[in-house]
Amino acid sequence: MFFLLSAFAALAIQTDPAPAGEPSLEEFSAWAEPAIRAKLVEPETATIEWPYGFEQGEAGPATCGRVNAKNRVGGYPGHAYVFITYKPGSAPEFVMDDVMEPGDVAARCKESILQGRLKPR
Repeated sequence: MFFLLSAFAALAIQTDPAPAGEPSLEEFSAWAEPAIRAKLVEPETATIEWPYGFEQGEAGPATCGRVNAKNRVGGYPGHAYVFITYKPGSAPEFVMDDVMEPGDVAARCKESILQGRLKPR
């Protein structure tokens, strides 16, 4: 019985509608990920994670994600942070750190997480 209740609760969490003005995870992924993959050396090897919800910025709902894909020497160097604002009807514009030199994007994302503006999904 506990297992069934846990499974039902997990399903309910996954199917909750997005808050007003925010896209669903599926809608957002379909909009953002092709543009991110187009900037990678080996886009077919990419794993893209969206572990956080959205924060409301001046330009619209924004979030941070993590990208890991093979580099030019064929290795997976680790996750790079990506920051993107959702603007339906326009091409995605985003900034992504170089995994070998984490910088402004990682700092921006971590600050939003620590201040509670970005909450885990």
